[in-house]
Amino acid sequence: RARWEAAWSRGAGAPAGEAPRFPPSLLQSPGITLLAACAGDEVVAGCALTFDDEVVGMSCNFHGDLDPHAVLHEVVAEIHRRHPSLALVGYESADDLTVALACGFEPVGPLRVWLRASPDTPP
Repeated sequence: RARWEAAWSRGAGAPAGEAPRFPPSLLQSPGITLLAACAGDEVVAGCALTFDDEVVGMSCNFHGDLDPHAVLHEVVAEIHRRHPSLALVGYESADDLTVALACGFEPVGPLRVWLRASPDTPP
């Protein structure tokens, strides 16, 4: 997890030494998987998967200096190997959305993120 997060942070332009954003407890969830492509011991590309009985969500994609189209094709192939019967959705925008569209994804609408202050706050 630490090598995956360090590679993701470099791709996201996060400052070195920043506190972890992906706590170890995240991987204890049965619906979360971090995919990593490695060159030797170095993580060079990857993404996070969230899934349930119907859909796999792909997010936090990074590809370093690799061809983003080739990486996305490999990621999609791996997701289908792991979850062949589930629909696949992504949360791309800007250049990443252009790559996803070129790789056969279809837009379904804008992403909406909802935030609630705490579990104790009424809706």
